[in-house]
Amino acid sequence: VKFIYSSTNFHLVFFLNSILFALISLFFLKLIGSYSQETKNNFYHDKILLILNFLLFVCVVLLIIDFYELFLNLKEKSDLVHRSNAFQFINGRRQTHIVLGIIFSIYLIKNNKLKMSSIFLFLITCFEIYTLSRFYIFLFSVTFLVFSKRRYFVLLSTIIVIIITYRLILLGTFEAFLYNIFWEPISLWCTEIVKIQNLIVNMQDKNFINNFLFQNFFQNPLFLNTNQAYYIFKEETFVQFGSYANMGLIEILAFPFQTLILIISALIIKNKLNEILNLNDLIIILSCFCIFKILRGSAIYGLAFFVKTEILIGIVIFIIYLLKKLNFFKSSS
Repeated sequence: VKFIYSSTNFHLVFFLNSILFALISLFFLKLIGSYSQETKNNFYHDKILLILNFLLFVCVVLLIIDFYELFLNLKEKSDLVHRSNAFQFINGRRQTHIVLGIIFSIYLIKNNKLKMSSIFLFLITCFEIYTLSRFYIFLFSVTFLVFSKRRYFVLLSTIIVIIITYRLILLGTFEAFLYNIFWEPISLWCTEIVKIQNLIVNMQDKNFINNFLFQNFFQNPLFLNTNQAYYIFKEETFVQFGSYANMGLIEILAFPFQTLILIISALIIKNKLNEILNLNDLIIILSCFCIFKILRGSAIYGLAFFVKTEILIGIVIFIIYLLKKLNFFKSSS
């Protein structure tokens, strides 16, 4: 740790992060563009809300299954620490239905479709509290804050503070709470510092440029498998000296070609979708979730999730188009 600290150029780390953050910020600003609440096509808008409600029902069923399996898992290991046990159960488990369920719920609530969305958000809140987690509650609370009117701002801000601090009451001391809060951004930088140190060592390989350019060029950006790619930050010399973020914003440097494809694809698909109906609200909600994933988790996976969700919405619109052509809907529609 002392060697890594002494050999790190912190000016470079700050400069690098500033550039990457500016690029991601420009991407999202371009993506959201000028905000408009105008509904371009009432028929497609009504039908997409109907199908999203159905997809949300599927997410509710999957979440109930998660509850059941989590309960059985914790029951078998009742002698161990509850939080650690719950984290082990969640970690590595597919959570796509949770993220999509929250995104669909907020979008449906924004369009006054409350029943299924309220059920899902209630269930995910219970799930988070039961596992002593808070990430998803924090995410959808912040997203609500983005859309909230001024008179609700204080209420939602208070809820977010409670979400951040409730584990203090249940689990630990005030000192541990402050440690977790202030260590979070530090952990992101520690991850990047270790990765950069490994990059410096890996660049000494005479085949570095060839491996980086040609082994990574044909990697699928939507379903990237780093085990099959040449990873420039491979931790063969220095390992992470703590439990930190896995990848982070710096991951863009490892896969620049895939990043470029995802950014261009996201912008093109968004513009094509907006030709049919106004999806600004959905794009903003999706952006809130992906920004956190890009900064805290993985930039490449966050961008891929954005594009895959856009593709899903495009498929839903295409299904509506086919059903319309087959006269599936009532003529009054």
